[in-house]
Amino acid sequence: FEMTQESKINKKISWGETLGYIVRDQSSFFLILANVIVGGMIVFQQWNVVTILCVYWAQSVIIGLITVLKIAALKDFSTEGVKIGGKNVSPTTETKRSMITVFVFSYGIFHAVYVVFILNFGGGGSEINWNYVLTSAGYFVVNHLFSYIYNHKREDEKPNIGNIAFFPFLRILPMHLTMVFGGMILMFTGFNSIVLVLFLFLKLVADLIMHLIEHKQVFPKEFFRSVIATSSSDALR
Repeated sequence: FEMTQESKINKKISWGETLGYIVRDQSSFFLILANVIVGGMIVFQQWNVVTILCVYWAQSVIIGLITVLKIAALKDFSTEGVKIGGKNVSPTTETKRSMITVFVFSYGIFHAVYVVFILNFGGGGSEINWNYVLTSAGYFVVNHLFSYIYNHKREDEKPNIGNIAFFPFLRILPMHLTMVFGGMILMFTGFNSIVLVLFLFLKLVADLIMHLIEHKQVFPKEFFRSVIATSSSDALR
C-alpha cells in the first residue's frame, strides 16, 4: 500500500511537558515497568545474547498482533492518502481485510527472516532458553494489550488506517537496531553487565519514544503523518 499524504510540523513540545506526560500516563508507566522487569532478569540471570534477541523478537511480534487487532476493530476510519494495488480505497470492511492481509504478509516476512538470522546466530536455537523467552513475552503481552485498551478511546475518533498499518515498522526499527548492535558487541567482548545495561537502557528509550509518538503525545499528529508521507529529512525541516 502507499501513503501520499503531506503535512507540516507546526508545534513544539518541551522536554518538561514530555516528562510530565510520561509520569501521568499509565501506558508509558507499564511499558517502562515491563522493560525494567525483563531487563533486570536479563542482567541478574546473565541471559545469553541469542535469548535476549529472541525476547525482543517476541515483543515485536506482539506489537504486530496488536496492530492486526487495531485494524480489525476499526469502525469509522479514514483512507486518505492510502492506495492498495495502486488504487485509492474507500473506508470499507473489504479495505480492512485487504490492509490486514498486506500488513501480515510484509510484517511476517520481516520477522521470518529475522528469526532465521537469530537462530543461525545462535547455532540453530540450541542456546535459546525458551522459558525466559515465554516469561518475557507474557510481560509484553500484558503491557501492549493494556496500552491498546488504555489508549483506544483517547486517540483519533477517525484514525487513518494507513498510519496504523505502517507505524509498527517505524516502532520496531530503533529497538531492533539497538539490540542487534549491542548483541554483536557482547558476542565479541563477552558478558559485560555495564555494556548490557547501557544497551537495554537505549532500547527502553527508543521503545518509549516510539510509543509516545505512536499515541501522538510527544509530537502533534502532523509530525506522525509527515514521517509516513515524506522522507525523514523533509519531515524534520
